Amino acid sequence: MNKKMRWVFSVITGQVFSIEEDELKNLTEGQIPLKDKPGNCRKCYGRMHVGFEVYKKYYIICPRCARKYIDEAAIKDDNIVVHTPKTTNEMVFNENIPAA
Repeated sequence: MNKKMRWVFSVITGQVFSIEEDELKNLTEGQIPLKDKPGNCRKCYGRMHVGFEVYKKYYIICPRCARKYIDEAAIKDDNIVVHTPKTTNEMVFNENIPAA
């Protein structure tokens, strides 16, 4: 019996992994279902993240891959909100970073 596999990105670990489609309902917070396995990207090199937010402890999703690979239909079912930076300056000059 062949099970259909789906790709998932974890913003906590920064890994892209596959799970069976019937397991999508068991995703935890920080796991985002994808339409397909991320390909080569000039910003993130297919990793789905462009950096790590040290203070909040999560990986910053690549804005280019987010538009292309995140399965919005599955996200709307669970009312998940995905935050991605619009520009590089928004990543660098994040006002939520505490001053040293």
